[in-house]
Amino acid sequence: MLRRSLAAQVALILVATFLLSGLAYSLLYHRFEHDAVEGLMLSQSKVLFRQIQLTRHWNSNYGGVYVLKRSGMETNPYLYEVGPKEGEKADIRPEITDLDGHVYTLKNPALMARELSELSGARSDIRYHLTSLKPINPGNSPDAFEQEALEAFESGIGEWFGVDEDDERFRYMAPLKVEKSCLKCHGFQGYKLNGIRGGLAISLPMKSAIEMTQAGRMITIAGGVAAILSVLLVLWVLLKRLILRPIKMMELFASRIGSVDEVGFELPARDDEIGRLSRVLATTEKEVRRQQQELLAQAKSMDYDRRHDQLTGLHNRRHLHLEGEVLFALARREGFEVSVMILDIDHFKELNASHGHAAGDKVLVEIAQMLLGHSRTYDLLVRFGTGEFAIVVQHCNTVEANHIADRFRKDVAELKVHCEAEVIQVTCSIGVCSSRVKELEQMILAATEATYKAKADGRNRVCHSKK
Repeated sequence: MLRRSLAAQVALILVATFLLSGLAYSLLYHRFEHDAVEGLMLSQSKVLFRQIQLTRHWNSNYGGVYVLKRSGMETNPYLYEVGPKEGEKADIRPEITDLDGHVYTLKNPALMARELSELSGARSDIRYHLTSLKPINPGNSPDAFEQEALEAFESGIGEWFGVDEDDERFRYMAPLKVEKSCLKCHGFQGYKLNGIRGGLAISLPMKSAIEMTQAGRMITIAGGVAAILSVLLVLWVLLKRLILRPIKMMELFASRIGSVDEVGFELPARDDEIGRLSRVLATTEKEVRRQQQELLAQAKSMDYDRRHDQLTGLHNRRHLHLEGEVLFALARREGFEVSVMILDIDHFKELNASHGHAAGDKVLVEIAQMLLGHSRTYDLLVRFGTGEFAIVVQHCNTVEANHIADRFRKDVAELKVHCEAEVIQVTCSIGVCSSRVKELEQMILAATEATYKAKADGRNRVCHSKK
């Protein structure tokens, strides 16, 4: 039943649409959320990269910055090994002493960046690292991510980034190009002006950004679900109004096509497919009703022909047996008496032989009209045989039946039938049977035998059955 219901199928389609839309929305949102977090981290990394670059440039432009050497502070030992060329020491002083005897140590750009990274990592969990494929300080050696990025920079890639899923950190690295001030210390390594000297790697924690996006996730998902449900609800209402309800009306309309009663309502008048289908159904209903009326008329005509004698217009023997059974069942149930009369025209065969069948037919028609005029509408009057008529009279006892039969006999005897230049008169013999309990066939048989007796007794008389 579920498979046959269009409404159920539409509901299943809408539910499937909702589930698929929800799945697609979840996947897209997850991707969007991932891209949004990654985009935010990338933007922050680029801003931080530029800030660190500015700080390095400031330091580099001054040739490094001297700070007071405090207890436990060590001077960068690698400053003694650098130089502009192979075998040539750089013109720098790693340490200086002022007039008061205070010692100052040089903080070059790389060392400054490293110390700032350590300070930032301790306070804000933001880390950055200056490294290259040829580091002077082994502590600045690249890790796997940085190694991959540096190799990519050598092939022309402008930036490198990715997500460390284990530590939930976003890693970003951009190349550092060789500037003129860089050659003062790194020239001995073979670097050329504007070449790739190394890169600045930045590592940002993603936890806060993920938590921020997760905070709005439920609201976004709820909004998305509400939007999808709203769309599906609107679709359902529209489908029900524009398709399902009209189809239900057409189904009801179609189910009543061919019924006896009028359909009783009109289908929707529209210009779309539903409207065209409605017009087809309405046209079909009119055509079926027209054909029904034709068939009904034909059936009535056939029933009339089956029950009527074509010559006299009276009912025939079939009608007598069909309606007589009903009448006699009613008589037995209510206990009233019924009389059956068989009227047979005397010498009818001789009449046909001497005057012709046309004259005989006219005699039959005239007698039929006379009998019809003297019978009650609820009595049964039929042409029973060639020259015979049967009359079934209800609520009629023996005396009344004999009186009615004798009147019929006299009327027939007095009837003058004009046929061409002749006037034909005939007589008839009538057999009568009255009873409250007998069956129709029994009474017809008894009345017929009484008719034979009337003929045997000299014709033109009424004889009542004694059976």
